[in-house]
Amino acid sequence: MPISLRTRVKRRVRPPAAVLRVIRLNNGFQLLFNLLWWMPVFYQYQKQAGLSDSQIFGIQSVYYVAFCLLEIPTGFIADRIGQRRCMQLGAAAMTAANLLPVASPSFAGFLAHFLAIAAARSLVSGASSAYLYEYLHEHGADEHYVQAEGTARALGLWAKIACWPLVGVLMHVRHEAPYVLTALSTLGSLACAAALPAIAAPLGGGQPPAERVGLLDSARQAAKVLGTSRSLGPLMVQGVAVFTLARICQVNLFQPLLL
Repeated sequence: MPISLRTRVKRRVRPPAAVLRVIRLNNGFQLLFNLLWWMPVFYQYQKQAGLSDSQIFGIQSVYYVAFCLLEIPTGFIADRIGQRRCMQLGAAAMTAANLLPVASPSFAGFLAHFLAIAAARSLVSGASSAYLYEYLHEHGADEHYVQAEGTARALGLWAKIACWPLVGVLMHVRHEAPYVLTALSTLGSLACAAALPAIAAPLGGGQPPAERVGLLDSARQAAKVLGTSRSLGPLMVQGVAVFTLARICQVNLFQPLLL
């Protein structure tokens, strides 16, 4: 059998039941965690709460800076407490974050809301992918990772297409509905994360927790690698710039057009 055909046949093999369960839980986690019902209307929602354009976009600027700055510290946290617990912590933080605008629809409330979202997304952004990869690797199902990761992202996009057009109608029923529904969705993602099984082996098959270096030593090693690489620093800056510009174009500049 040709190698390419053997590869296609291998990819069609159904994963074991335990692996399939984790893939489905990850699908649910990604879908519910990222289903931000308020996303299409947050600009108008904050305008109705009395915020000016400078306040609204000032909050967004703080959010992007906070998200970028929190990526590295939350990576250290994930290495210490584990990816699964980091996902649970991120989902809990996201649930609380989406209740803040309901409790305090003010500049301070929305600023705290977006700062909490930055922390939650930083906790989850790398941990969820790392957990899925490590679990599949542990069970000899590495070949299913790319498909599983892609399917989770695709389901999240389809959910947004199906749900976001309903937000305007729901706001007429109850003004806070987008934030309440988002909190309920992220609470569901917390349930999915809580149902995920623990990974027996440490990340990457490295040292056991008792032999891991301290946080400061890890930071020094990371800084040393960054200092000795000519391409890593520019690549990181490029990634941050692309992420920020893409979000500004997709979200911030689109919001006033909805009016």
